[in-house]
Amino acid sequence: SGAVRFLLLDATYPTETYPIIINDIVGASATNTFTLKPSTGVTSTISGASASTAVIKILSSYATIDGSNTVNGTTRDLTIENTSVTSPIAVWFGSTGTTTMNASGIKNCNVINGVNTSSAIVLTDGALTTVGGYFTNFTIQNNSVKKAYIGIYSFYATAVGNGNGCVYSGNSLNTSGANSVRNVGIYVQGADGALVTKNDIGNFDGTSSEDDKGVWFATGTVNSTISANNIHDLVYTGTGGYGGHGIAVSSTITGANITIVNNMIANMAGDGW
Repeated sequence: SGAVRFLLLDATYPTETYPIIINDIVGASATNTFTLKPSTGVTSTISGASASTAVIKILSSYATIDGSNTVNGTTRDLTIENTSVTSPIAVWFGSTGTTTMNASGIKNCNVINGVNTSSAIVLTDGALTTVGGYFTNFTIQNNSVKKAYIGIYSFYATAVGNGNGCVYSGNSLNTSGANSVRNVGIYVQGADGALVTKNDIGNFDGTSSEDDKGVWFATGTVNSTISANNIHDLVYTGTGGYGGHGIAVSSTITGANITIVNNMIANMAGDGW
């Protein structure tokens, strides 16, 4: 029909069975999209314990979680929280087989995980988080991400063009104390054409014996850019010889064509590293 479809959230809702799954939407397209969004003027929370999986799992292209309760807004009026302490994920985007998930994403949300030993926002294969997924034109924008081992974890299957147009922009992964990110802010593996830009990343948990990383371009990442991020206060306070890395690159690809430009990196500290 070409209509944009919305699921409008009220401030209260009945008991849910988790994960809430948005399966592949037949007929979804650039002009027939799905948006999960609070009603106008409503501040909403989706919170519950979902062990070893997500609170919300999206398996469809053209499906977006938009936490602003205004049209085209940038306010964060939707909180998504997984309260489980057993391998929780707050939001999981998963592709099916080798079919590419296109033009989906999450923006304007408060995302909180149950413990800092697993990732809060995940992009992988739809069945297993240990298998790379297929994504293009994906958007993760203006979210606040708290309490996670890796704030935003994205694992792309290595394939030409996989990851093209995927943008991580304007997110805040900068909360100190019990809700801090523990090890990595934004992790990107295997992407071809991703952009990480204008994110505020800092104040990780400094007690765990590991090297914190603000942004990490890992194995197989090519033709991708890290720009204009504010990465700060990654300070290891222990005595185990660890430290903080503002940006880490371990693509292992010769001629990976990775651009790192105009980032502000400040207050990296550790113990003899």
